[in-house]
Amino acid sequence: MSKPSFGRARRSGSRFVVALGLALASALGGVVAQRPVDASTPVRGNFGGIPDPNNATQQPPSRVLIDGVRAVIGDRVILQSTVQREMARQYADQELTEAERTRLEFDIVREIAKEEIWVQIGKVIGSQDPEEFEETIDSLVQDYLDEQVQEYGSFARMDEELRATQTSWQTLAQEQRAKILRDSARQHAIRERFKDGISLLVTPRELREYYDANPETFEAVERALVAGVLFRPTRDVEQRAASAAAAWRADPLLTRENVAERFGGNAMQVMEVNRDSIGSLIPPVTDIAREGTTGTVSEPTPYRGNILVLKILDKQSRAAMAFDDINTQNLIRRFLVDRKMRDLEGRILQWKFEKIQTWPPELMGGR
Repeated sequence: MSKPSFGRARRSGSRFVVALGLALASALGGVVAQRPVDASTPVRGNFGGIPDPNNATQQPPSRVLIDGVRAVIGDRVILQSTVQREMARQYADQELTEAERTRLEFDIVREIAKEEIWVQIGKVIGSQDPEEFEETIDSLVQDYLDEQVQEYGSFARMDEELRATQTSWQTLAQEQRAKILRDSARQHAIRERFKDGISLLVTPRELREYYDANPETFEAVERALVAGVLFRPTRDVEQRAASAAAAWRADPLLTRENVAERFGGNAMQVMEVNRDSIGSLIPPVTDIAREGTTGTVSEPTPYRGNILVLKILDKQSRAAMAFDDINTQNLIRRFLVDRKMRDLEGRILQWKFEKIQTWPPELMGGR
């Protein structure tokens, strides 16, 4: 078995096919398969399943929808099957209404379209010297494949893994090529905008305005998740509770259900302790939340005739963040720079969307 190599020669022969497929898909809006006419039906002068106008008894061939076109971005067609695979990957375990499904499918189409626009921009970058550009992309793709083989230890091992996931070498190479084009396009487009005077600089005024507009982000945080097991009064309740507490400390993987089943208790609901709920929770829960840390297991605690064993599953504690603290300002600055970058990318995408052939027009919010 020889390791595949992916260069221009392999792709160039397929570009006409891609273009032809785009034209057909755009015209039809769907991909159909035509069932052959039944062998028992007399067909005179009928080639390729075309109905014979001289044969009144002949039934027209039926069509079965195989796939549909959800969007067209330049020379790329986004198929319904692609959207359905992504829906299954993200939402397989969720029950969705028809309206929710429609909205989520559109969101997926839009995200795929955005990534594809970056690919289209990447192709434009290489238009000045397409041969050198293609050679560079091919080299980067091959380097990536070689690195993957090294990580798996051998070509045979990687090939086995690809077969197990029903992924071909060609698909892997195409996905990496698209990623390289997207990354190159982002860097190039943003670099060109910087030349035009666009800046990601965050001013002191912007820092202060964000801090004042989002006080809840910077105030003190005190939050704990507490699990518990309740033991009702029996002759040996204290012994069982003590054994349960010891076992829970020794094995961090035990759940409250495990402890309750093993030592004859009742699993309590997990309680969140925060400034809003603290007034409605029983004292043993608030006490351990205040004094303990993540993983703390309480001693058996009597409460209203029963005995409780409690454990802090998670605790978050943070003092209020003052604006004058350099760490606070750095946190705000990183957020604002990231937001400016996303806004800039959005404007670039919208500009490119208006320059290339796309369908439907509402995909990026209209023309």
